Amino acid sequence: WGDIVTADHMDTVSIKAQGINGEQEAFVIKDIFSGLLRGFPHLTKHEEWVEAGIRNFAGQRKINLFYTDGGTEFKAAAKSTKLAHEKSTPGVHSNNAIFERANQLLTGGVATALVEAGLPHVFWPYAMECWCLRRNIEKDDDGQSSWNLTRGAEFAGETFPLGCLVNFKPSPTRDHTLKYGAKGHLGVFCG
Repeated sequence: WGDIVTADHMDTVSIKAQGINGEQEAFVIKDIFSGLLRGFPHLTKHEEWVEAGIRNFAGQRKINLFYTDGGTEFKAAAKSTKLAHEKSTPGVHSNNAIFERANQLLTGGVATALVEAGLPHVFWPYAMECWCLRRNIEKDDDGQSSWNLTRGAEFAGETFPLGCLVNFKPSPTRDHTLKYGAKGHLGVFCG
């Protein structure tokens, strides 16, 4: 597990679209050691969303340093999660280059996933989560993935492209299939 994790918020200007559930922001977090990259869509820039994203990203692993652009939501989240927090110096672009590159990579990946899937822009929160997982399990030239570097094993689940047609079984409380009919329903995979 890497010693340093960086985090940033994508500007609402770069997202340019409200998500299907009202999301207007994305908290982006990256592990410097492994390259693991996650985007957490949410409604507002608020410390509760950042804290939840940090806890989700870390899981049982320990983050040694939380490096951010110094936003108030990051300061508060770092304090509540008891993380060592270091902030970049405003105006020094080399300090926030990792943030900016992670945001560019994520924005481009999400846009490409939506175009390839033929889904409208309001599905960007689903595209973000799906694209991040697929990127994190992809092996590099040395045969390593970010997933493996952080978890000690390769991803064992199945992967599907965003927007593909799937046959799924609804929850038992919502199952309205006929007794002898097909048990699955057709749907679109969104992550």
